[in-house]
Amino acid sequence: MKDKIRKTIAKFLSVDEKIIRDETGPGDLAKWDSLAHQGLILELENVFKLKLEIDDVLEMESLE
Repeated sequence: MKDKIRKTIAKFLSVDEKIIRDETGPGDLAKWDSLAHQGLILELENVFKLKLEIDDVLEMESLE
């Protein structure tokens, strides 16, 4: 599952998948700003066919 999340993040942010580690999170990459984070949440919901709760989104600090 982590690999699919990593691939989704890399594709969405147009970065090399190799630079995304378990501890990588918003603010660690220049392209991962607050607006990109919102778009990434929507992309993850679409890819995984789920709806994330706001509390879960607010707790997301890294890939892990």
